[in-house]
Amino acid sequence: PGNMVFKLHDTFGFPLDLTKEIAEENGLSIDEDGFRQEMEKQKNKAREALKNKETSAWAQGSGIKIPKDFGNEFLGYETTECQASIIYILKDDNLADVALEGDRVLLFLDKTPFYAESGGQVGDKGIIKTSNGTVEITDCIKVTGNNFAHIGKIVEGTISVEEKAYLEVNKANRMATARNHSATHLLQKALRDILGNHVEQAGSHVSPERLRFDFVHFAPLTQEELQKVEQEVNEKVFEN
Repeated sequence: PGNMVFKLHDTFGFPLDLTKEIAEENGLSIDEDGFRQEMEKQKNKAREALKNKETSAWAQGSGIKIPKDFGNEFLGYETTECQASIIYILKDDNLADVALEGDRVLLFLDKTPFYAESGGQVGDKGIIKTSNGTVEITDCIKVTGNNFAHIGKIVEGTISVEEKAYLEVNKANRMATARNHSATHLLQKALRDILGNHVEQAGSHVSPERLRFDFVHFAPLTQEELQKVEQEVNEKVFEN
């Protein structure tokens, strides 16, 4: 049955092709349609869980909710800097009109070039400056309502709600992360070429320093397989 094939795949790391082959050797068929339905159910469940996840205990800890009609515009695919207005400041789990040097804050603006942590890729770092103060941004996350929250510390002066601000993403950091993100796709393709089409991404973490790529396979990779994967990925990198 499809649910058994799915359990073998999902819980025990048995790829569909292998289950099918072993079943056929023993005079059995498998319910592929049922397997794909189970796979789709799991994907929907994962999407829903991600959507409902309380991404920041700090942002949600006090039960403060950003009004439902608030939304911010993401400009990060076109630019790494922009002008915007500070709409909300969250400080010590409370909405504040002003924040001072040394305060840790969560900032919500009407637009942003900062990429928020998503799909295993870490959020951008950078600075937000007003005419009165500077905030060093150490992370950007999505919180309830798909709003971008900029996590940072005021390193100079003061900031206040409704102030105009200049936002600048750390480009070197962004590009290093983007390169590692591209490498996860190159790695997945090489693994599929060398190990087989059953290789599916099961998770990842992408930062400026490194990438981690999780996948399902029925055995540890041999040294020879690792060398082949490395060679194929590097060939594509050198081809640019």
